[in-house]
Amino acid sequence: MKKTKSLLVILTMISLVFTFCLTTKAQTNGKQIDKRLVGIWQGSEKDQQVLGIEKKWKMNRKKNGTFSLNFTTIQDGKTGKLIEKGNWRVEGDTFFEYHKNSGKTDTYKFTILNEEQVKFEMIYTDINFAELNYSFIDTKISKSNSKKIKKGGS
Repeated sequence: MKKTKSLLVILTMISLVFTFCLTTKAQTNGKQIDKRLVGIWQGSEKDQQVLGIEKKWKMNRKKNGTFSLNFTTIQDGKTGKLIEKGNWRVEGDTFFEYHKNSGKTDTYKFTILNEEQVKFEMIYTDINFAELNYSFIDTKISKSNSKKIKKGGS
């Protein structure tokens, strides 16, 4: 009975390590990239970062650890556009997003909800958000990031 439990524990551990190796890839700089997060994603939020502002975005996360993030903001009927670029990586279930524009890194806990959706929960940012427990869901719109994404969020 003890040998069976020990064998089951060992097989479970091997399975977890194997799964982690399949979904993450070390870059030449030693950073981990989770293949499940690669692709073109979209999301939106309203009043969470800044009261009175709705944000929509398209995020292109590449397998080389770079990203391009196209924002559309809507406030009082006026639309604005912003493009951010940077690098991303993971450590376990923690997602790091370095923004070249600001030189700052945002940190999130991420949860894979299914093949098409990922939930991000803010751990750290240098910006004061209206919502202290800021979170959002990204929805995959393309598995390939070979396509160019339109500027803007929608």
